[in-house]
Amino acid sequence: AYMFSHEAHHRGQILMLAHQLGYRLPQYPGVWQWDRLWKEAGFGTRPR
Repeated sequence: AYMFSHEAHHRGQILMLAHQLGYRLPQYPGVWQWDRLWKEAGFGTRPR
């Protein structure tokens, strides 16, 4: 149960920061589809 609670905490931090910076997040998130989300955000290559 702790792991799920901890992951939810990080998700909340990410959502709050995105909101504060004015980033709109997708209505239907694709969990673990980071490459697709990175390309949709307009970036050409992945961070290293």
